Amino acid sequence: MTLDNSIVYSRPLSVSENFFRCRTASGNYRNFVVTATYNQSLKKKLYVLVKALRKTILEYPILATTVKFDKTVNAFAYVPLKTINLSDILFFEGDEKWLTNGVINENYMKYCNETQFKLYEENVLFKLILVGDFHLSAIFEHTIGDGLVANYFHEVLLKNLAECESIEDAAFETQFGPLVFENIKAEDEIFNFSKDKLYIKNSLPPPIDPFLEDIDLDYSFGDPHFQDKIIPEGFPSKWKGRFDTVDTHDISFKLINFSKQETKIILSKCKEHKVGITSYIEVVHALTLQPIFGDNSFTTHRTAMTLRRHYTPDLAEPPYKKILSDSEYKIFGTSAHMGFVQIFHQ
Repeated sequence: MTLDNSIVYSRPLSVSENFFRCRTASGNYRNFVVTATYNQSLKKKLYVLVKALRKTILEYPILATTVKFDKTVNAFAYVPLKTINLSDILFFEGDEKWLTNGVINENYMKYCNETQFKLYEENVLFKLILVGDFHLSAIFEHTIGDGLVANYFHEVLLKNLAECESIEDAAFETQFGPLVFENIKAEDEIFNFSKDKLYIKNSLPPPIDPFLEDIDLDYSFGDPHFQDKIIPEGFPSKWKGRFDTVDTHDISFKLINFSKQETKIILSKCKEHKVGITSYIEVVHALTLQPIFGDNSFTTHRTAMTLRRHYTPDLAEPPYKKILSDSEYKIFGTSAHMGFVQIFHQ
């Protein structure tokens, strides 16, 4: 752990974070992406966007890290990037082929899905694409961000856009350091660790592992009737799969784009039955694939969950207490559970 003035700038990955590192490194994972539509032109107010991005990076320094092997701790770690240029994180696309009726289309989703991030190098692990003037996509590698982080990013950026529009440049520089405000170019530096270290506001997010029970404990507490150990009566065989494992994302992943009206209906059903949308989609997914599974076997499915609810400043090391005590601060990073097992049979 590298810390100065009670701020953690670098730290080893935890056991769970190393899992997600390996998944990215093996090529078996692409990214998380969330696109938000803003009601004011981000392109016309690019200087405000750049100020807000710098402020966001300094408040959430995991955005300015990469994952490397740190010889000083003999482990893979979050390590600050030396520099970040605007062209490293912000990209521009026209809206002609990527929007349908003013909304991003499935072809654009597929385009974003092709984004892969390189670990172990001086590369940023997130990417922003501005489509036209109003549609901003935030794309994250999984080690620095689980499924909530892209949403969080937009919430933070929206707040910072509002603040940066009203703050004078001189006052901004006092709090967040010097920045190019006029004639902005792609090669302009938006972050330099050696120069900007004193402006970093918070520590990296803490690993989730120390806040949970020991990873080596039996999660079922020795209960032979624990729900994912029970084989359904009349279904003694587990589905063996249809194909040999193939490392092809065209086979492994399917993007489904719900329209605004479809999303409204789904959320209404979830509210009616008091279930989360993740659980709803998981069950629909299982029922949809039932003809492939057949009627003679049972299958297991895993529903991923975030574990942020287990963070508490009471159990945190001192450098992390500040961000865990601030109810307005969003915890980036990965605190995802690989999935709670559910067993299905027809």
